[in-house]
Amino acid sequence: MDASKIIKGVVGGGRYTVTAPIIKEDYGLYLQIEGIELPETYEVDFSNDEHNGTSVTMIGNSASVLIPREFIETGKDIFAFLYVVGSNYGRTVYKFRIPNKLRPDRTNIAPTPEEQSVIDQTISALNDAVDRAEDAEQAIENMSVSAQTLAEGSSATVTKTEQDGVVHLAFGIPTGATGAQGERGEKGDKGDTGAQGIQGIQGERGLQGAKGDKGDKGDKGDTGATGATGAQGERGLTGADGISPTVTITPITGGHRITITDADGTETADVMDGHNGMVTVNVSGTTPTITAQADTRYICEEIATLDFTPSASGICDVVFTSGSTPTVVTLPSTVKFPDGAFTAEADTTYEINILDGIYGAVMAWT
Repeated sequence: MDASKIIKGVVGGGRYTVTAPIIKEDYGLYLQIEGIELPETYEVDFSNDEHNGTSVTMIGNSASVLIPREFIETGKDIFAFLYVVGSNYGRTVYKFRIPNKLRPDRTNIAPTPEEQSVIDQTISALNDAVDRAEDAEQAIENMSVSAQTLAEGSSATVTKTEQDGVVHLAFGIPTGATGAQGERGEKGDKGDTGAQGIQGIQGERGLQGAKGDKGDKGDKGDTGATGATGAQGERGLTGADGISPTVTITPITGGHRITITDADGTETADVMDGHNGMVTVNVSGTTPTITAQADTRYICEEIATLDFTPSASGICDVVFTSGSTPTVVTLPSTVKFPDGAFTAEADTTYEINILDGIYGAVMAWT
């Protein structure tokens, strides 16, 4: 694509970007968005109004998006609104303003006689200059030139000869006198350190003296006297009488209540009856489609896509890892999460729990 047709919108620290200006006579221009990662296709709305009016939606690709001609012809600034479109959502991400400059209109008013006279004189002078240039070019084509160096102190010479319509000029140019010696220049920078010289021959090692005899072991010192016994410490305070804890268990709806009484008072804890244990199913492949059963946990490894239909009643779980490219997860629209629709992120492991096919909860860790 012709680089002159590209208008670059480089996203910086904010969401509002002003591009280089265009001129209203420019057509076939493209907006190239840089500084953010774009999907393979995306939507950009173009308008001459920043907040009101109407807009035209264009589809862009990884290279650029075409700027509609009708907005350029108005001579007004153009506003581009970038949308990132998902399977069930869309939101404005960035806004670009493209300044649109007006070029002065040409006039059709006839010049006055005085102005026309000046114009005619100018054209005539230009024509004369062209004629003189052509004559000079012709003369140069019919001319040859040579030069020779003369001795120092000689007078300069020039000789003109003509033969077969060709003019030849021979110049004699004397050698110039030797000039006075210039001032001494500033000291130059220190040169690079030269290569290391060859290492000299190592001198001979002197003879080592004889090792002396080992000295005799000294006598063992006498044992010191035993220190006196320290005074006995004071007796601690007598503690209060203890109390033997009691534990009682009473049935309640759906479970049992445990009551514990000890020296600190009475504490209770309700223990509800459990339900059937979860069945674990290991799932292979990178693009599984799972129709879940109640009380069943599905274990996947790193996957690219997941099509998961939960059981209509009871609890079902699915565990998977989203790699460097985020896993695309497809769930029924009836499943609701506290934070809205679920979207997986890259390099993250997820556990999704769904109750009765409706209520969803997500745990994630990296």
